[in-house]
Amino acid sequence: MIKNTDKITEKELGRIIDIWLASNIEAHPFVDQAYWKSHQEEVREALLHSDLSYYEIDGEIVGFIGIVDGYIAGIFVDSQYRGKRIGKQLLDDAKAKNNHLELSVYKENKAATHFYLREEFKIIKEEFDEETNQWDCLMEWKK
Repeated sequence: MIKNTDKITEKELGRIIDIWLASNIEAHPFVDQAYWKSHQEEVREALLHSDLSYYEIDGEIVGFIGIVDGYIAGIFVDSQYRGKRIGKQLLDDAKAKNNHLELSVYKENKAATHFYLREEFKIIKEEFDEETNQWDCLMEWKK
């Protein structure tokens, strides 16, 4: 079940950060793990100021989406729950509430790029991220 929240408990935020870190490390083996670990506090702070929705099963958060001013900062699902359309449900919920969404995805992350293209996002620009030495695709979706 999707829950939208303006206020999140420290326990919920901790679970979300755990999902964020594990998902990034797993989805981006081409980026040094230290990069993700060094950004945990920055992400924690950003999530507190984002439109945050999460997916809960039996009282446990298993996935989430964070949006800041129409920019999807990320959709992440716990590895045990992937392939169950949770990410799609979170994205569909965001699409229902927005007329325009943007996001960035590493070009090397083929699964995510394919997912967003399938969900009618279009690549509008490619940029090189010097911090990670990877190409980013800026993508957008319009209603």
